[in-house]
Amino acid sequence: MSKLPSSKGLAVDDWMSTFEGSLSSLPASERSDIVAELRLHLAETGETPATAFGEPMQYAERFVADPRRVGATPEPRWVWLRWVARIAALPMAIVLELIGLMLLMTIGFELLQPEDTGLFVQDGTVTAFGIDTEPSGTEVLGAWLIPACLLIGGPLSYAGLRLFDWIRNP
Repeated sequence: MSKLPSSKGLAVDDWMSTFEGSLSSLPASERSDIVAELRLHLAETGETPATAFGEPMQYAERFVADPRRVGATPEPRWVWLRWVARIAALPMAIVLELIGLMLLMTIGFELLQPEDTGLFVQDGTVTAFGIDTEPSGTEVLGAWLIPACLLIGGPLSYAGLRLFDWIRNP
């Protein structure tokens, strides 16, 4: 390639090597595609790189910072699918959070009103879980109600919160 002077005093090859070096954060295939397109443009127009594109490092920054680069964001045709998934996940997040909070609140009621709180069973059938002001049947969990509610309610509530976070910021 000939050493054509540019308007800034850089030869074409020097400008292109500085430009390509500034693209070092991009994959090699992407860098070579960009450089090939620039060389084609310069060959077609006869312009110098400095005249056509300005300073090589500043021009390279446009490609490095461009969110439309390959692999940076999903294709626009799939963006709608992300919104559908977020909308579908909202009821699940609400249910997980409510069940988790209900189980965690049951721990507080077990500490305040142990005789009315628990898992009540009568004739092999669960008659009530949580608070029952007139419990029918026998309370079967006893003190195990607290760790059971903590081990089930805590992860459910956490999962609901994480799902809410994903819905807000996928």
